[in-house]
Amino acid sequence: MKSALRWMFGHACVGCGCGLPVGRDPVFCAICTISVSRAGHAIDLQTAAGSMPVVGLWRYGGAIASAIQRIKFGGAQPQLDGLVVGMGSALRQLAGPDSLALVPIPPQVRRLRGRGFHLPDRLAAALAADDPGLRIDRRLRRLDHHPPRSLRSDLMPEFVAPTAICRQPTWLIDDVVTTGITLIRAAAAMQAVGRPVAGAICLCDARPARADSLTPADGLSTIPAPVPNHRGPGADAPSAPQPGKRLV
Repeated sequence: MKSALRWMFGHACVGCGCGLPVGRDPVFCAICTISVSRAGHAIDLQTAAGSMPVVGLWRYGGAIASAIQRIKFGGAQPQLDGLVVGMGSALRQLAGPDSLALVPIPPQVRRLRGRGFHLPDRLAAALAADDPGLRIDRRLRRLDHHPPRSLRSDLMPEFVAPTAICRQPTWLIDDVVTTGITLIRAAAAMQAVGRPVAGAICLCDARPARADSLTPADGLSTIPAPVPNHRGPGADAPSAPQPGKRLV
């Protein structure tokens, strides 16, 4: 239905937000299409309980990075209809046809209040809407109040898991995987209450292009590009005068 409405009335490019022509159902405009690509094979994330497969749908960059930044930092509402196409099948290729429990990586309460929604939870809802074998478990909680790991990679996220045991295989779901530390810490919290995690699926894969596995000791730092109009440290500092120019 949504695809038919987009075809009849047109919609905006997920990447840059420009209007797309009526009568077509693309996800990106012609320019943004050049800058996006699907992620490769699943990676092996080394956790305390052993190797855990992690699969990402898109490579983080270009129009995909712009869309994620607008959603997480610019106040844009998620447009997931085109972005999540293929995400469910990628999950099933690894997990098989059995019933699964999807556990969204939880947000900090402060960020949830500021945005009014949580992207991993929206992703889980989009997958579960098309697959009756997926059940969403939102009981994992985040305890820390650290800034984003792209700004302070030395601060570790902290989670607490419910004590109830789920008999279904459990998969974590997140928006972006970079170093994998967040997934490792969430999986450890689940493992601590006797609930092992079978794997994780993410919308975007921001690991180095040649990395086939991630371990906590790798210290990978793939910081996303700055958000448009974001005022970082030193943004208000005056620039140094140019030779031959007078300050007024």
